[in-house]
Amino acid sequence: MRAFRSDERGQSTVELALALPAMMIAAVIAYNALVFFGNCAVFDRAVKDAVRVYASSGQTMVNGSARAQVCAAVQSQVDDSCSVQVSSGVVSGGLTRYTATLTYTPGIFGRELGGKVFGVGLAKPTHTCTFTIDTFVTG
Repeated sequence: MRAFRSDERGQSTVELALALPAMMIAAVIAYNALVFFGNCAVFDRAVKDAVRVYASSGQTMVNGSARAQVCAAVQSQVDDSCSVQVSSGVVSGGLTRYTATLTYTPGIFGRELGGKVFGVGLAKPTHTCTFTIDTFVTG
């Protein structure tokens, strides 16, 4: 058994106290990165499906509600920590381009962090998906 000198007592506690905030920051960043990447995968699929369903419908061409319907359909697929914005514009050849943007608000266990963890600022990452469709051809 090793005898501790009086100046070595509590060294492990001090080392833990110094390292724990850095480990917690790294864990929160890793957790949020994984949640964001998961939402990006769902978002890409949901945008493609929603644009194909709502934008190619003749009824949405009449009342112009395709953007709102696409936005609502995609928002229902992603987490509450994400916000979705959809814009559209006509490109050459009568095609319509829909651009959807996902903005993720970092949090942990369903609670928003207010943008900081131990004084370290967390950015709100965004992901954009663009889908071009011919509105006169269904599917």
